[in-house]
Amino acid sequence: MDRFSGARHSAYTLRRFYPAMYGQNLTFMPSQYGADDAKAGASQREKSAVETGTEAGAVLLLRYGQKALEGRFADAEIAREGLRQKYASEAEARLVSAQALAKQMDQKPFNPVPWVVGGLGVVAAGGIAYYLIAKRKA
Repeated sequence: MDRFSGARHSAYTLRRFYPAMYGQNLTFMPSQYGADDAKAGASQREKSAVETGTEAGAVLLLRYGQKALEGRFADAEIAREGLRQKYASEAEARLVSAQALAKQMDQKPFNPVPWVVGGLGVVAAGGIAYYLIAKRKA
């Protein structure tokens, strides 16, 4: 048996923390963070007023958060567009450079005539030198 065959979490851990892992509050105990203290000694009318104010505040907070996110998304879109333009200009510069290099290479094509004439001259000079050396020895 390997050491991983046991339970990943104890039963207590699952009972206590598993709902919170997924954002669910399945306990019926009062909050340990004091979220329910404002409603503890209030009448039903005060409780509903607090809940309505809380809901309105939550709606306002959500709208503010949504606008902040929209602003961030717009900023991110502007940044992405700037990067797109930067990369496009760099690609265009590379293309222009490559085309200039190709044009420069095409302007001076390889001409074999000087190499052939030079090679024949070397062979002729070697032949004449051999002839003169052979004539002197004879």
